[in-house]
Amino acid sequence: GQGVIASVNAGILWNDAAYYDNGQPNHAIVVTGVSRDPHTGDIQGFYINDSGTGNSGEFVEAAQFQTGWLETGGLSGVTDAMRPAVDGPA
Repeated sequence: GQGVIASVNAGILWNDAAYYDNGQPNHAIVVTGVSRDPHTGDIQGFYINDSGTGNSGEFVEAAQFQTGWLETGGLSGVTDAMRPAVDGPA
C-alpha cells in the first residue's frame, strides 16, 4: 500500500551489458507490486514500471531484482502512506 521508487543498475535489470556502466545504480524504476509464494510467503519477484523500456507491470524475478538493486548499492524511496481513494476526478 506504499509507493516505492528504486535506483537500480539498468544493465543488470535489462540483462544488457551496454547499460552496465560501472556497476553502480544508474536508473530508477517504480515498484508496483510483489509476488509471494502462497504457501511459504517467500518473495518470488516484483512488478515494476520502467520508463527506460516503456514497460509497465513487468515481472522481475527476486534474484535479478536483488542483484540489480541491493547488490549494486541501490537505494529506494518509500512513501509514508498510500493516498486515499477519491470519488471522481482528482
